[in-house]
Amino acid sequence: MKESLDFIYKEQKELSHFGGIGALLGWDQMTYMPQNGSGERAEQLSLISRLAHERMISDIFYNHLKKLDEMPNMLTEKDLIIVTKLRKDVEKARKIPSEFVEKMSKTTSLAYVAWEKAREKNKFSLFAPHLEKIIELEKQYCDYIKLPGHPYNSLLDDYEEGMTVNILREEFGILRSQLVEMLKKIMSSAVYQKQQPLKMNLDVV
Repeated sequence: MKESLDFIYKEQKELSHFGGIGALLGWDQMTYMPQNGSGERAEQLSLISRLAHERMISDIFYNHLKKLDEMPNMLTEKDLIIVTKLRKDVEKARKIPSEFVEKMSKTTSLAYVAWEKAREKNKFSLFAPHLEKIIELEKQYCDYIKLPGHPYNSLLDDYEEGMTVNILREEFGILRSQLVEMLKKIMSSAVYQKQQPLKMNLDVV
């Protein structure tokens, strides 16, 4: 058991380092990196993404997690939480081909450069083809994950575990009626009707 625990903690730490490297490369792209370096940076990010993904879905990592998950009574509360979460994440990751992860990373990296140019020139058509590619890749991702219910559930779960389209519709349905009523009260108030338009010029960064 100790061997398996030591292994998964080591892997978890190194996977975190992969994430940190990717985040640093992404930050540099958004701040100081010359635009001519975008192609090479996309290659770097896609490589890091693929290597991290292959490390995460390796059989040895998964087998250690399964072994630990089958002996929950022998784990501390902290270890059990980590093992349970890691196994869920790994099982989800194992549904996704490494080639897809690499392609998604490269596509989004190049799309960011296109978005910067489109914003600068106020020309959405420069970004539109990249956005279409990303949407198609996200649809493929949903096909790989295939959580029950609406396809968008597979995307929501990455950011808010357990969240579904049905839950959001119910919650926002309640909020909508309350917010509409609140807006009506505000717009009918004397304070709102007496206010003057705000005149201000803002520099575009």
